[in-house]
Amino acid sequence: MVLRLMIPNTQVGTIIGKGGANIKGIRELSGCKMQIADMVIGSTERLVSITGSVTGVTKAVELMLGVIEEPGSKTSDGGSSALNPEMASEGTGQSHTLKLVLNNNQVGGIIGKGGSMIKQMREESGAFIKVEATPTAEDERIGSVQG
Repeated sequence: MVLRLMIPNTQVGTIIGKGGANIKGIRELSGCKMQIADMVIGSTERLVSITGSVTGVTKAVELMLGVIEEPGSKTSDGGSSALNPEMASEGTGQSHTLKLVLNNNQVGGIIGKGGSMIKQMREESGAFIKVEATPTAEDERIGSVQG
């Protein structure tokens, strides 16, 4: 499975961590490959691609959000305490918005027949979920999950 997210430039440094400690920890704990695209002039976001099993990708996103929530809390090796299960707190419960880059097949699976799948996901998760109607130049669509 490949999950592609648009992450604000202001949060990319936190995800990478000092000397790459955070991203290395996320990769090791999730078992996923993570790539962060180079910065594009004029853009406020960067593409982060996470490749692995469904469980691994889910874990990588959870760890990434934990690192973002605790930017001031670092371990002695320069990594975030959110990557150390013994030191991690329950989190701050902050609301996040994830912007997913989706192809048309993925969009169809998320929306479902007559909007049934997206409605069910909204009800079960309590998150605000929407998919942009207009495709990007690469014929992809942006899906937002907020909660």
